[in-house]
Amino acid sequence: VKVDEVNRQVCFVLRPGYQLPTPTGPTGQLYADKTRAPATSSATPATTPGVVVAAVPAPAPITPTTPAVAVSAPVAPVLPPVAPAKDGSIPAATLTAAAKPSTPEVPAPKAPNQLAVAAPVIEVKPAPPSRPLPQVWTAEVGSTLRDSVEEWAKKARWRVIWAQEDLNYPIEAPLHFEGSFQEAIKQLFPLYDNAPRSFVVDGSEGSQSVLYVAERKKK
Repeated sequence: VKVDEVNRQVCFVLRPGYQLPTPTGPTGQLYADKTRAPATSSATPATTPGVVVAAVPAPAPITPTTPAVAVSAPVAPVLPPVAPAKDGSIPAATLTAAAKPSTPEVPAPKAPNQLAVAAPVIEVKPAPPSRPLPQVWTAEVGSTLRDSVEEWAKKARWRVIWAQEDLNYPIEAPLHFEGSFQEAIKQLFPLYDNAPRSFVVDGSEGSQSVLYVAERKKK
């Protein structure tokens, strides 16, 4: 058996004394013929007499190996030295703490910073009801009491009944009152209670607002 490590071939040749005459072809051509000849079986003879070519097994496929990942064992925490008790024993709490492997604390993922913006609360206050402007009632110097009262009644849509036609007084000082028509009348006629002829005033407010003015009878 001859092994050709360069061409990766195994050949069978005859022992000395059984060999045939050497072929006239060159050795390089012999090896080329051996390479081109299909190797079907280890017992199939080559074209060149006296030489048997054995089949070359196919190389085994190279399978990549995954490198092993070394997993480090948990490292036991280093505890401070503990003084043993008087009897030489070590407290059980210390042994328990040493037996438990330390588990590293994994910080929880932080949530993204979110700014909570509260919606502005707008408080709408109802506007206070507008107060009507006070009415003003005036009596100018030179006019009379009856003329002023009848002018006020016309402005307030009242009707005046003046019982005594000759009962009247001139306005000698300006008069000024604020409020409703009824309030002005209540403040006006009491000014004449000490007059020689005073007044009795009555009125009814409704669909027909009427003001009745008469002379007060003396007892």
